[in-house]
Amino acid sequence: MNDEVAGGRGWLLTLGVSLVVILGAGFALLVDGPAPAPQSELSRALGAVGASIDVPATVSTLNVQEAGGSLQSILAADGAARLRIRVTEGLDRDAAAKRVKDVRSMIDGLFEPRQAPYPGELSHTLQCPEEYQPMDVVERGDALALLQLYANDRLTFGGCSADLLRYHTTVGYFYSAGSRRLFGVEYFAIVGGDDNGLRVVQSFQTAPEAR
Repeated sequence: MNDEVAGGRGWLLTLGVSLVVILGAGFALLVDGPAPAPQSELSRALGAVGASIDVPATVSTLNVQEAGGSLQSILAADGAARLRIRVTEGLDRDAAAKRVKDVRSMIDGLFEPRQAPYPGELSHTLQCPEEYQPMDVVERGDALALLQLYANDRLTFGGCSADLLRYHTTVGYFYSAGSRRLFGVEYFAIVGGDDNGLRVVQSFQTAPEAR
């Protein structure tokens, strides 16, 4: 009889300990909440330079380039679309504004009228159709510049015919005064497909303490 009582008490003690463990784990879950989702490589890389962007969790990183342990560029895939972000270090606001102006002038130069490569009297000027030329986005938010244009399958700007162009591209330039960094953000959406470029690029942010 004594053995039965002792066994019953042991069983109750085991049950009580188990309940305490279960309740304790549940309480900890309520207090701490669910474990945060792991950061993507893109989020980690941007976080290291005080920046973030709103993209789906399914975005995958294709290429990362660094110099001296600091991010220089990152290329990611959002399905068939591509996202490229470039970082330039050590610029004050005036130098960043000049860099953006120079880049924009270079892009505009790709679309200037050109002399056709024909000899003699057949020579004439070739001009890129207006629908393929760069267009400024008026509502640019925090961007120093925001524009849209087209690119080929090598993510290069300058094509002026449908058979040469694969992507409709949104390009934004953002400056962080606190970190003295200039960010170039480019989203390449497949021509004729869903184009989330403007939303994604406008979602780019630098950390408040770095602005």
